[in-house]
This record gives sequence, C-alpha cells and structure tokens, in this order.
Amino acid sequence: MNTKLLFTSAMVASMSLVQAQEIATWEDWCKSAVTFTFDDGANEWSSHNWAAQQLDKYNFKATFYVVTNWMGNNWGNYSNLAKKGHEIGSHTVTHSSNANELGTSKSTIEQQIGQPCLTIAYPNCVNPGQTAVLQNYIGGRICGGQNNSKSPRDFSNLDCTICGNQGINSSNQITSKISSANGGWAVFLIHGISGYAGNGSYSPTDQNAFTGALSWLDQNKKDYWVTTFRDARMYIKERDNATFKKVSDGKYSLTLNSSLTSNKLCDWNYPLSVRVPASGSSASVKQGGKVIDCTVSGGYVYFKAVPNGGDIEVSGAAGGTTQGGGETSQGGGNTQGGNTSTAIDPCQKTDKYTGGTKVTSNGIKNIGNGYNYELWREREGQGSMT
Repeated sequence: MNTKLLFTSAMVASMSLVQAQEIATWEDWCKSAVTFTFDDGANEWSSHNWAAQQLDKYNFKATFYVVTNWMGNNWGNYSNLAKKGHEIGSHTVTHSSNANELGTSKSTIEQQIGQPCLTIAYPNCVNPGQTAVLQNYIGGRICGGQNNSKSPRDFSNLDCTICGNQGINSSNQITSKISSANGGWAVFLIHGISGYAGNGSYSPTDQNAFTGALSWLDQNKKDYWVTTFRDARMYIKERDNATFKKVSDGKYSLTLNSSLTSNKLCDWNYPLSVRVPASGSSASVKQGGKVIDCTVSGGYVYFKAVPNGGDIEVSGAAGGTTQGGGETSQGGGNTQGGNTSTAIDPCQKTDKYTGGTKVTSNGIKNIGNGYNYELWREREGQGSMT
C-alpha cells in the first residue's frame, strides 16, 4: 500500500516537471550558438577553401564575406561553398565603409551566387549607419570582442571576437570564449589561415587553433549549435517573434507577428526547434499535412516546425483541457540539459527549407540552409538552378 502510494507520488512529481509546449532558445535545444565568419574573399580564397574543408568534416556551417570587386574568377568557388550550406555575405564592393556600396554589393552577390545575401561584415568594423544597413540586410557584424546575448537589441551591431595574431590564436582561447557565451551567441572573425593566407592578410589564424576548436565543438555538439551568421540571426528573430499555441488536444499553431512577416528582406521561414508534452513513448508529427521527423525523450515530443508553415498535428502528444483559446508559449524555452533530441531534419519534406541539397516531396530542388532557392531565383527572374 505504501509502496504503491510512493510510486504514484513519484509519477505525479515526474509529470509535474513536464511543461507546456516550448520553443528552444537555440536549434536542437543547444545551450549556445557559435558562428565562424571569414572576411576578405576572394583575397583569402586559399584560406577560406582550407577552412571550409575542415568545417565540412563535421558538417558545420560558416559565413564567408566577399568584397565583390576582388572576386575576379572566384565566384564559382564561393558558389560551391554556398551549395554546401555555407553563407556568402557582403564585405561591400571595394572594402569601404561607404553606405552607397551596401545595395550594390548585395545585388551582385545575389546574381552571382544565386542566393539571398542577407548579412554584412563591415570593413574595418565601421558601421555605415543602422538605417542604411537594415534597409538591405537582416544583420551586420562589428568586432568589439564581446559575445552576443541570446536576444541582441541592435542587429546592425552584432559583435564578434577577432582571431589570429592580433586577437585570440589558440584553441583554448577560442573554446574558452565559446564556453563564456552562457546561452548567447559567440561569433568569431577570421581573415587568413597561417600557411594559406593571402597577400597582406590581416591577423592570420593558426591552423591548430582552428582545427582544435572544431574538434572540441564536435565533442560538445549537444551544447553548441555551429551555424551561419544568417541562420542564427533568423532563428533569433523568429524565436522572439513567434507564438507557439495549443489549439486543441494534439493540435498546435506556430505563427509570427505581422511586423516581422511584413519585412520582405527574407521569408522568415527557418524551422524552429520545439517540443510538446508526450503521452507515451512514440509519436508522429505533421505540419501543413506533411509528415516531419520527431523524437520522444524525457516526456516530450521534439521536432522542428516552420513558422506560419501550417497547422501542426501531433499524434502521441499529451492531452488536457484547453481553455481561453489555448495555451501559448513565446520563444526562448528552457535549454537546461543540453540537446535532448536527436539530429532532426524535418525540412526535406517542406517546401521552404532544407539543410544541404535535397529534393522535396514536390520535386523542387533546395540548396543551402533557410530558403527554397529555386523559388527565390524564379521570383528574382534568375532562372532555374537545374
């Protein structure tokens, strides 16, 4: 009798720890985000190519910022990086702080790479003006040496730490900086890599410092999301402007506020990592009528959903009474315990997103992270990628 009572009490206590539906602070419920950015393309192509090869070993994605007047015949090289999921961003036309170059460099990169150019790294870390920047880009990078919070206030002044002989230049220094992010976003600036640096390269980074940091991140990948500047920026904005709502038993909605959807610089369709209470050890999830991958762990169903991507149906979600229009959750859920889900890619079955190169259920080819580039090219009149 007492044993049964204790067991029942333990069950109730365990169930009480399971919260309502939540949006993760970072993808896959990682504790912090990490981005490596590389400047001065194509003067540093040899360094960038070597760095990309090291990143690809772990399926890590990074951002490469190019000066369009320096590119010459290197557009194909950087286009290939984009096809592998890396981001190609703007470092202006002539490596200048002239605001007049913001739109020109953006449009040139989009024409040459065939993907939206959404972020910029300011030459010499000089911001040409918040208004001008945010008319063309969703984020701009300075270099003040600080980690960013999980919800930065000014997206035209996103900070980073310089690597190399003018900054931090050992794997221990880099990993210590990452560890100090404390739920925020650690961004690093690299120009050249020692042994591969271009002529006049600024602050080349030691090879072992970079590879050692990548190895450490791979060992701790449950805690750190290594991603592009663009995708981290999109995730933050969507997470902080999303409402995840329980409509009825087993049915949820994930929507963005109208002020964000009216911003046409991008489609704001990066999948958010979410979870809902589970009723058992198995579940299935659909969004917009399409099956997406999920996993059940610790009393939750974990999956990724595209904001404004359609109704979400979860079979195996815990029931309960929904009152007052349903329970709602804003972005920035609990990240304690690291990554409690497996690597999930629901997006190969959506029309708006994929990581890497896949063919979606409707036969449309997607390349890179965050967008359906085939549809984007058609919208921009650039023709087909196939």
